[in-house]
Amino acid sequence: MLPRHPGRITSVSRIPALLALILCACDDSTAAPLLGPEAVAEGSLVAAALPAFREAAGTSWPSPPPEILRIHQAIAYGDLAAARQLATAGTTSHPESDEAAFTHGIVLYLSAAFGSARPLFERVLRNGPSFAGSDRVFYFYGICLNRLGEGQLAREAFDAQLALAPTDGDTHAALAELTLQEGDPGAALILFRRAMTLLESEQQAGLPTGPARAKVLAGIGNAHLQQDQVEQALEALKTSVALDPSQPQPYYALSRVHLRLGDPVAAREAIDHFGRLSAGR
Repeated sequence: MLPRHPGRITSVSRIPALLALILCACDDSTAAPLLGPEAVAEGSLVAAALPAFREAAGTSWPSPPPEILRIHQAIAYGDLAAARQLATAGTTSHPESDEAAFTHGIVLYLSAAFGSARPLFERVLRNGPSFAGSDRVFYFYGICLNRLGEGQLAREAFDAQLALAPTDGDTHAALAELTLQEGDPGAALILFRRAMTLLESEQQAGLPTGPARAKVLAGIGNAHLQQDQVEQALEALKTSVALDPSQPQPYYALSRVHLRLGDPVAAREAIDHFGRLSAGR
């Protein structure tokens, strides 16, 4: 596992856990089948790509090259500026490398440049698995699609990720968020709770899931709020900000909860906190 900045918790801190497989030293004797870039239309890209990734499950891949590891290290330390510079250099000097493209896509995803990250992930889907950690492409691709307003395709990508990794807490959380956006808070709560159980298991196994669990708790709070369950929303949101006070969104939801509970002073404090955190991003 790459080192983490000892005094900093950011949304970036979850990424090394998501990509833990890329740090293994492996045998490169097995090659996965490739999908030609012209083989499928965009709308069926995920469905067409999934069989190759299924077939490659359990394949031993070579260790990432040093330049890729340096990008991962910058991500682990929360230094996105350095990661962007290294990733751009990597794709420029190795334009043929799907691993460099994938890593650059992750950096762009972390930078909220979802439109720019999307074609890099699509390239990996079209070409098939060829490096350690490439099976995570469905998750990152789904997040980008969701942020770009393509919820149906995002759901297809998340379902594909769960077909490869049924107990992945991050993907269950992403599906829960999408379900909440689609206006079904009851179904979203079920998915959020499943995600929380899986993330807690990952935490017990030694993977850092604090920020991810805080985000799930914020989702639980928003789902309760949509169902007019204000006290349950308050409890979940307060636990979320206690677990990760660096994220602004739960404070905005807290301000709405406090208003519903008739406490304008607490609501003002929460919205002020939201403003301060948002201004620093």
